[in-house]
Amino acid sequence: MPGCTQYCLKVADAKNQNSPLFEECYDAEEVLSGQECSITPGLDLELGSYRWWIQTINCKGEGPWSNYLSFKY
Repeated sequence: MPGCTQYCLKVADAKNQNSPLFEECYDAEEVLSGQECSITPGLDLELGSYRWWIQTINCKGEGPWSNYLSFKY
């Protein structure tokens, strides 16, 4: 995202989205490689269904959280 200085990642159990298991922000230069953004958090997940969201931050403040994407582990 042009002008973005930080990216935040949030992960939650699909059955309990209001209590994130993980929420962390990263400086853009830590997670960007060309046009791709990649974050590999150290999570110890149990088998199940999860959802993740991303949020951008810049000098004007925080953007909205994205729509969630689901994954199974």
